[in-house]
Amino acid sequence: MATSSPRMTHTTARRHSIPMALAFAVVLTIHLVLFVQVERQAPIFNGEPLSFIDFDTHAVQMLRVTEALDRWGKHWAYDVQTLAGYPEGTVFNADNKGWELWTYALWKLGLSRPTAFNLFVLFVHLLVPATVYLSSRLFRLEPWEALIATSIALGIWFFDGLGRWSWYSGGISFAFVSYLFLLPLSLFYAHFRTGKRWLLWPLAALMSLGHLVHPSLFVLLVVPMTGLYARHFRALRWTQHAAIVGVAVAVIGVNSWWLATAFRFAHYVTDHEPFFVGRLFDIVLDAAGLTDNLTRTGLVGNRTGFRFLSLIAGFMGLVLWRKQRDDRFLPFALGIGFLFVMAYAGGYVWIFRQIQPYRNIVPTAFLASIPAAAFVGQLARNNIFKGFPRLMWAPFGLLSFLSVLYLAKDVMYFLPFCLPAVPPLPTGEIVNITTYGFPPHRDFRHYPPEKHLDDIVAWVRQHDDGQSRFLVEWWVLGEHLLSRTQAQVLGGFRERNMEHRAANLFHRFPKGEIADDALARYLEQYAVRWVIVSLELPEFEKKPVLEQVATIGPHRIYRTRVPVSLTQEEPAEVSASLNRIDVYGTNPNRDVTLRFHWFETLVCEPQCRIERTPLADDPVGFIRVPAPHPTNFAIVNGY
Repeated sequence: MATSSPRMTHTTARRHSIPMALAFAVVLTIHLVLFVQVERQAPIFNGEPLSFIDFDTHAVQMLRVTEALDRWGKHWAYDVQTLAGYPEGTVFNADNKGWELWTYALWKLGLSRPTAFNLFVLFVHLLVPATVYLSSRLFRLEPWEALIATSIALGIWFFDGLGRWSWYSGGISFAFVSYLFLLPLSLFYAHFRTGKRWLLWPLAALMSLGHLVHPSLFVLLVVPMTGLYARHFRALRWTQHAAIVGVAVAVIGVNSWWLATAFRFAHYVTDHEPFFVGRLFDIVLDAAGLTDNLTRTGLVGNRTGFRFLSLIAGFMGLVLWRKQRDDRFLPFALGIGFLFVMAYAGGYVWIFRQIQPYRNIVPTAFLASIPAAAFVGQLARNNIFKGFPRLMWAPFGLLSFLSVLYLAKDVMYFLPFCLPAVPPLPTGEIVNITTYGFPPHRDFRHYPPEKHLDDIVAWVRQHDDGQSRFLVEWWVLGEHLLSRTQAQVLGGFRERNMEHRAANLFHRFPKGEIADDALARYLEQYAVRWVIVSLELPEFEKKPVLEQVATIGPHRIYRTRVPVSLTQEEPAEVSASLNRIDVYGTNPNRDVTLRFHWFETLVCEPQCRIERTPLADDPVGFIRVPAPHPTNFAIVNGY
């Protein structure tokens, strides 16, 4: 039998490697072009954190936590600016720990905190192709198949409605783990298939760091990894069992510091069900690309072409693996099946509603991209088009053409600036419609804050005296002011699943539908001097207790006609900062009630104590310092 010479083998390998290198270059170039397109106007290095929707919320968390780490060596703090006193870094920011540590580390290396914070977004963008490609290779895909999986994943990342919304709106931590989970899953699979125990080291590192980024990583991995472990359970020696248990112990150990804090203060947690809760009929809506509920899909068009391309082709790949008894079938069938059911049926179960189950459809699509690419690879290896009947080319070509058009429309939705403008009618009337057929919409890129936001930040800084609070109706503006001023704000994210949200009037009364006398009591109780309204609330804005003093862009600013003091019994001077409330000029023989939320780790100095004062509509209550006490005293977080 003739054999190929080494020179012939080398020539053949080189002939195959050149197209692969070109294909890699094309895919990476497309990724970098899209990355630059969405971030080229982002204010990464302007000295302020990125601002929009969830970005401001996470920026506030980052600023408070990094200051606490720097000054007290603690990862949480009592935040006097938020909601009349709020335990920042305890429970609500469990999805932000990795981002905070990233920012803190780069800050200590010399970058500003806002710049370090912003660079995390670029890092998450850039890691997509490498993560998907490496995961695909660990799952035994050929290089060109892995490149197909990477291409599908990039389509989901940039052109799927929910995939885009996740990182565009600031949910960058979840967006990160929505594709990062592929790598630990592939390492776990490769460990069992090859028996290489050293693979457990990068697995432990990835799992530990990934859970710091977002605890949803557990939800994404628990079912397929449990299935893999169960399949090999009996064949493993005790040392192998011990090594796997060691990985789990390492993950828990690395995350124990924030988990302990979260459990310690879990009694403040409330229900959190309003966002990303799917129902079975949403499968139909998603397949048709229809938007039914913005709290489910985000404030973006429900573009789902790449998602269903991945899911349908991935299902075909699973069928093929099942027939071939491929060992990859089990983890992918379990993972895709569980996450798909979680996305569309998790909303029927209370516990799953607390973790925004519909969002899992994005990692489901990323996971399906690997069997989808394997399916394409199998078709190519089987040379299915050889001997393809001529009569079949026409319907096949038509189907392919329509599929490409379907995906192209999703791409164009996110690239509206590439479309030509629709000219006015012959009468000169301008029509509010684009070439694409929709009214003009955002291109869903990151931009600097709009001018009216900068203007209102300047106004608040000018009028904040530290002795009163700002009630802010628009939650986005509330978070924005918290991230850019020293003002004490009642507002921000209304659905914050902590009892402290009761201090926000617009959490209780979203349209301001409150009686005049009740409003007056609320404003005095929480020491509100200023009210900022952005949406249209005509009845609320007619309240006699409000006096309009300024208009900035869409925001109307009102001064309140109530006595304002951060102490209840009699006025005193208060100076509040992170973890500390200084009180001056009190009567030592009278109790002092501070209009700040009570918290169990707060202590009074010197030689005084604090008690909890209940409030009718606020389960947290205020701080009371019983007499006798010094004329000047301080409430500090004693940890």
